[in-house]
Amino acid sequence: MPPEFDQPQQIEPPKSSKITNWIFIIIGFLLIGLGGYFLYQYLTTSFINPNQEPPATIQASDISNWKTYRNEEYGFEFKHPQEWVGFDKRIIALSNRNKCTEQ
Repeated sequence: MPPEFDQPQQIEPPKSSKITNWIFIIIGFLLIGLGGYFLYQYLTTSFINPNQEPPATIQASDISNWKTYRNEEYGFEFKHPQEWVGFDKRIIALSNRNKCTEQ
């Protein structure tokens, strides 16, 4: 008859280590939750002082008497004050040799 071997027994960890593991898991979730809460509070808080007055509104300038510079070749235009000169009087163009020529 073959000798009978004892079946290996499962060794159960002591109850105190199970409790310690659960305590660490709960503390970990609490720390993650608190960290998320404070991060949310930080990101949603306005950085403007509540006692600070709102910025003054900007008045629109009167541009009804401005001239309009139009370039048909390149297809753009913009308005400029009458004091700005030089747009219509001369155009400086660069040639292929990178020399400035007046037209």
